This record gives sequence, structure tokens and C-alpha cells, in this order.
Amino acid sequence: MIYLYRMRQSPFAFRLALALILGGAVGNLIDRLAYGKVVDFIEIGFAGWRWPYIFNIADIGVTLGMIILIALTLFERNEKESTNLPSGYEAE
Repeated sequence: MIYLYRMRQSPFAFRLALALILGGAVGNLIDRLAYGKVVDFIEIGFAGWRWPYIFNIADIGVTLGMIILIALTLFERNEKESTNLPSGYEAE
């Protein structure tokens, strides 16, 4: 939470990714403390087919946060490479 507070001037997407990861981790921690295990309750399927994993809202938050964070990292790397600037310099 301290890191998220310190990053308050960062782009919204970065803060959102961190908040989703933190929220999911806290949600799973609450389940672990309250029930002794993480309670998964969402199952996806159609007709006789079932997705092989059952998950919860906290898992969705962690997964979406990581997807956003990875996408931001890859986009930032490609952006820096395209400007041919040394690390630590911003394009004007």
C-alpha cells in the first residue's frame, strides 16, 4: 500500500494494475485467515464442457492486474526502443 501511495503520480493504468493485484492479494488473505483456505466459487462451462479451473473475484483481480502490468511494461520497452534514447531519458 505504501508503494501504491508513492506511485500516485504514475499513469492511471499502472496504479490500476497495482491496485488490482493488491486487492486480489488482500481478498485471498482474508479468505485464508477467515476460513483457513481460499474459497473459489466461480466455475465456467457450457453444456458438458467445463473450464478446468474454479476461481474467485480476487483471482480475477490479480490476473487482470498482472496482464495490465505486463502490457504496460512491454509497451514502455517498445516505446523506448523506437525513440533510440538511452535509458532514463524521456522523449519530448
